[in-house]
Amino acid sequence: MAISYSELVATKSTLNSIKGWINWDLAPATDILSDSEAFIYSSLRIREMKRIATGSILAGSTFLAMPPDFIAPRSFKRIGDSAGKIDILDDKMFEDTLPLDQNGAYPKATPTKCTIYDDPPFAYFDAEADKDYPYRLVYWRRPEALAMTNETNFLCARYPMLLRSTCLGYANLYMKQPDVAEQWLTVAGGMITQANSDYDLGEQANRVENYWESN
Repeated sequence: MAISYSELVATKSTLNSIKGWINWDLAPATDILSDSEAFIYSSLRIREMKRIATGSILAGSTFLAMPPDFIAPRSFKRIGDSAGKIDILDDKMFEDTLPLDQNGAYPKATPTKCTIYDDPPFAYFDAEADKDYPYRLVYWRRPEALAMTNETNFLCARYPMLLRSTCLGYANLYMKQPDVAEQWLTVAGGMITQANSDYDLGEQANRVENYWESN
């Protein structure tokens, strides 16, 4: 059975509680859990973290707000009558190719390139949209935090040892034991690398299978 939020933040006498793992009933379990989730989601990239957003780039726009749970883009394209890829560039490459006139005005045209930055994040386009453009964005999302209203998620069910190792790392930071914390976070980092590698291998296998089925 999957670990739950209620167990994780319970007293040290509770099985699977953070306080029980470190034998410290005064441990700030909710803070440790929050820090651990942030650590994991900053580098974990697996299927449960993918999401699709659709909408429209409105006429006259030069930017678009990204979804509130956005971490990083995976693919971005226009759909419908003006379908086509929207290339995602780093900010330097984007600025080097941005076709502004002498007054700093954007051309009125189809957005074909963008760069993404700011907090909250926005996609900034290479043109002022000359009409509405429906889009489809595939992105890496930050999953909803574990809470009383969200007792379990895929970390609890599929990666309990990753969650535990990361929590032990941050718990030891709170206990002023940085060497022990580093050991646990190194273990957690290795688990993240392995999970990402397993996901990538699965994606590659799907691409190879699809290639041979279509040829």
